[in-house]
Amino acid sequence: MKIEDIFAPQRIESTLGAVLVFVYLPFGSLLLLFRIFLTLNYLCSQLVFNSICSHSNIIRRSLERSILAVLGVFVVKRKSEIQDSKSITVANHVSRCDHIILPALCNSTSVDNCSFSSGLKNLLRVEPLTSHKAEVVKTIKSIQENHSSVFCFPQLLPTNNQALIKFSEWPFAMELPVQPVAVRAKRFLPIAHSTIDSTWWQDILWTYFSIVTIYDVTYLPTVAMQTDEDTSSFTDRVRKIIADELDVPCTNYGISDVREYLKRMRFEARKPQLHMSDSRDGRTAHMAKQVKDILPHVPLSVIINDVEKTQSVDVTVTNLLEGVVKFVPEQPSSPSTSSTSPSNQGKPNVVHNQRSFSRNPNLRHMSLQERKDAFVKQARDAYLKKHGFL
Repeated sequence: MKIEDIFAPQRIESTLGAVLVFVYLPFGSLLLLFRIFLTLNYLCSQLVFNSICSHSNIIRRSLERSILAVLGVFVVKRKSEIQDSKSITVANHVSRCDHIILPALCNSTSVDNCSFSSGLKNLLRVEPLTSHKAEVVKTIKSIQENHSSVFCFPQLLPTNNQALIKFSEWPFAMELPVQPVAVRAKRFLPIAHSTIDSTWWQDILWTYFSIVTIYDVTYLPTVAMQTDEDTSSFTDRVRKIIADELDVPCTNYGISDVREYLKRMRFEARKPQLHMSDSRDGRTAHMAKQVKDILPHVPLSVIINDVEKTQSVDVTVTNLLEGVVKFVPEQPSSPSTSSTSPSNQGKPNVVHNQRSFSRNPNLRHMSLQERKDAFVKQARDAYLKKHGFL
């Protein structure tokens, strides 16, 4: 299986899906705004509840389920009778907001390396993941003492449930029993739960936009590391158990492979823009050279600036000759362009003089055309002399 088949490239992939979402857009937008307002109330209620009761309080749990239902999030627990609160619950990733939604639905606490503030982590029931094993074990023990299970997502990135990528080994190195959990999610609208480059807040907003999101959570028997098994083998064994329940294959892709694919995908998306930019720069340089051949005494930087605006050799030459663009004349660098050919001896050099323009538009246009012709002839003669044709 290719790595691009494991992740959703965009939120809405089909034309029919786009039509359905467009029809649903007015109602979905109102629902989104209402649910954002309700979320603020939910966080305020959590702040109050944290000071007066525990997470397992019956009244609190009933209120949380009611608010989550209005937010359009439901959970269906399968084999919940074998749920073990003394083990680490390991689940596959469906969206980037799993560590926020699933703990609230399943009355548990997630351990995740997220970038929330300490106050927000407490409200959302998310504990920080540190690099020290002893501190992580202490955090897990503290959570379990409060009669709450520990949720973690070692897959690190959400997939489209077509395959599982490699798991991180940190939950399996804690020397604690592990309970695998297979998570599925479905919506009535054809909107992907997550994309390869989405963020957690984007996934939450799309969840609020959708009519309903149903999480199907299947608890599997608790497993422990065997005496002759290392951490890597134990990790692969648990991943295989979850994959078998989901009926999907296990791939050899890791988080580094996904990041490399994401970089390559972004570079490929930028290729047309880079090509257009190079093409535009080459055309500008070519037109600037043409103007420089006609008006060698005009600085090249002035020519390039005006050509980028006009995208026309004739208009730029007109602007320079009529004084629309101000510049300080420079001495032509090529001796052949500064000297005149023998056939032009006795003829005055063409000099830009704005004061010689007539107030009559027709006469001014004729004078301009004559000047342009003279400049072109002078540049042509200089070119021919330079290459020995004269």
